Parts: sequence; structure tokens; C-alpha cells
Amino acid sequence: AQLLEARAMLAQREAEAEEMGRELSGYAASYKRVAEAHQLLYASHVRQVGELGDKLGKAEARAEGAEARVADGAAQIETLSAMAAAIEASDEEEQRAALASMGRRLTAIRVKELQADRQLRAQASELAGLRE
Repeated sequence: AQLLEARAMLAQREAEAEEMGRELSGYAASYKRVAEAHQLLYASHVRQVGELGDKLGKAEARAEGAEARVADGAAQIETLSAMAAAIEASDEEEQRAALASMGRRLTAIRVKELQADRQLRAQASELAGLRE
């Protein structure tokens, strides 16, 4: 009787061990899938960080270029304004024609400065967005 009882317990324990082995295999497979997903997500993260770094560098370069164009435009406007003031003080017709020409150039430069300023503000907002 005890022998039959011991065999029944042994059979039950073996069945439990097999069930636990199947569960363990399932957990191992699940862990493997999670680890693979983690690796893919990390690789994607690294790639995105690199891409954002490249975008940030390009945006900073464009912003620097826009700042330089604004500064150049301001310097040209200052120079032409000083020259225009000097020409206005004279009475000769040639100088008046030069003044008219300089006025047109000054207007064109101001328009370029406004465009560069708008571009600079757009770049600054893009940089702020990328840095967040």
C-alpha cells in the first residue's frame, strides 16, 4: 500500500516537474523576446539621437549663417547711410544720381536684411525645438 502510494506521489511529482519545465521554457522564450525588443529599441534610440544631433548641428550652422548675413546687412546699411548723408550734403547732379543709386541699393540691402532676420528667427525657433 505504501509502495503504491509512493509511486502515485512520484508520478504526481514527475507530472508537476514536467509542467514546471514547460512553464520555464515559456518564460525563457518570453525573456528572449523581451531582450530582443530591448536591443531593437536601444538601437533605434541611438540612431534617433544621432539623427537629432546631425539636425541640431545643421540648424546651428544655418542659424550662424543667418546671423552673419544679418550682421553684414547691418554693416552695409550703416556704410551706405553714411555715404548717402555725405552725398546729400553736396549740390552736384552726379552726386544726386549716385545718391539715388545708393538709395536703391540700400533698399535692396534692407529687404535682404529683413529676409535674413526672418530666417534667423525661424532657425532660432527650430533650434529651440531641437534642444527640447
